[in-house]
Amino acid sequence: MAVSEAKRKNNDKYNAKCDYISIRPLKPIGEKIREAAKKSGKSLQGYILDAIDRQITEEECGAEIPPELVSNAIEWLREHNHNDAEIVDFMRKICKKEQ
Repeated sequence: MAVSEAKRKNNDKYNAKCDYISIRPLKPIGEKIREAAKKSGKSLQGYILDAIDRQITEEECGAEIPPELVSNAIEWLREHNHNDAEIVDFMRKICKKEQ
């Protein structure tokens, strides 16, 4: 089935905004990533991008906040049923206050 001209233009416009990064983990690692994404209810891409975002956030401000404080805050948030996205947002807010 052919794609309409309008759909193709929209796809091209969206793709122009996107970067393309390819990863090639060993199969056992790839399986673990896929399983973790499935358990979290996220798409594989969403899961990987969230993990990378958390890592970048940690690297950007984690050194300024004592590690035990960060781990205690994350543990408390998880115990109170906050999801990973909420935890990342919380950490970002802390980072902004520190700067």
